[in-house]
Amino acid sequence: MLCVAFFANSAHAQNMTARLTPAQTLYLALDKYGPEVFTDHAYNALPIRHVVAFRYRITATASERQSVRERFLALQNQVQRPGGKKYNISIEVGTQNSGEQNDLAIDDVFLVTFCSEGDRNFYVGRPIVTDPQFYDSAHDAFKSFAAPYLASVIVLDYKIALASAEAIPSICKSTKG
Repeated sequence: MLCVAFFANSAHAQNMTARLTPAQTLYLALDKYGPEVFTDHAYNALPIRHVVAFRYRITATASERQSVRERFLALQNQVQRPGGKKYNISIEVGTQNSGEQNDLAIDDVFLVTFCSEGDRNFYVGRPIVTDPQFYDSAHDAFKSFAAPYLASVIVLDYKIALASAEAIPSICKSTKG
């Protein structure tokens, strides 16, 4: 037991914590705080960006791709918490057009901005949050709708660390928990 206690307090153990994946870190936070706190608007109330990139299946038609774009964008007005309370998000949609040849064959990119990590956690839901009362059913339904048209999906989230201009989106300035 002494060996375990020593290891847990050692620099090596602390370095291992620094190597956790973002998903592992989220699972630990969910376990520590529970889904009610983890998905609450006030949880880590700083803006967070959610970047989603789609590569469509070759069989996805132009009409189907457009439908995916429109349904994703429509989430901005559909997302809500239990009881119908809306939460603020901003969504941008664009088709990849870089000539740098490092695009991983991505077709469309979506940038979603949340006012807090709790809002992001509520929106994303599964696989991290599995209790339906603590995730957004509209986004969950969108994932099921879009899946048959997608060959791959890349998702990256980040908190704004440095910015060349005002980083706090206007949608986050006037919100109250």
